[in-house]
Amino acid sequence: MASAACTPAGQQSLSRGGSSTPLSPARISRLQEKEDLQQLNDRLAAYIDTVRSLESENSVLQLQISEREEVRSRELTGIKSLYETELADARKALDDTARERARLQIELGKIKSEQEQLQYTHTRLCVRHSSHSSSIPQFLSSPPEKELGDCSVLQECMAQKEEFEDL
Repeated sequence: MASAACTPAGQQSLSRGGSSTPLSPARISRLQEKEDLQQLNDRLAAYIDTVRSLESENSVLQLQISEREEVRSRELTGIKSLYETELADARKALDDTARERARLQIELGKIKSEQEQLQYTHTRLCVRHSSHSSSIPQFLSSPPEKELGDCSVLQECMAQKEEFEDL
C-alpha cells in the first residue's frame, strides 16, 4: 500500500518498500481528491445512517401515534355513547315529568271546578235552608186546615234539610 510522506521541499513522495520518490503535482492532486472523496463518502455514509435512524424512529413514533389515536377514538366513541344514553334518559325523564305535570294540572282544574260547584250548591242549600227554617215555625203555629196546603212546602223543606245534613 502506498502512503504519502512530506519531503523538505514540500513535495510528497510515495514510499514503497523503503524507497521514496517525489510525486508529480497531478498525482498529488489525485491523491488529495481521493482523500477528499473518501472523507465526503464517510460523511455521506454517516448522513445516510442518521437518516435511516431517524426514519426508523419516525416509523416507531408513527406507530405510537396511530395506536394512541385508535385508543382515543375508542374512548371517545364510548364516552359519546354514554353521553347519548344519559341525554336520552334525561329527555325521557323530562318528557315524563311534563306529561305528569300536565295531567296534574288537568286534575287540579277538575277538582277546582268540582269544589266551586259544591260550594255553589252548599251556598244555595244554606240559603234555601234558612228560608225554609224560618217558615217551619210559622207552619207549625198555623191552623190545621192550612196544614194540607203547606204540606208540600214542608216536605220540600225536610228533603232539603236532609240533603244539607248529608253534605
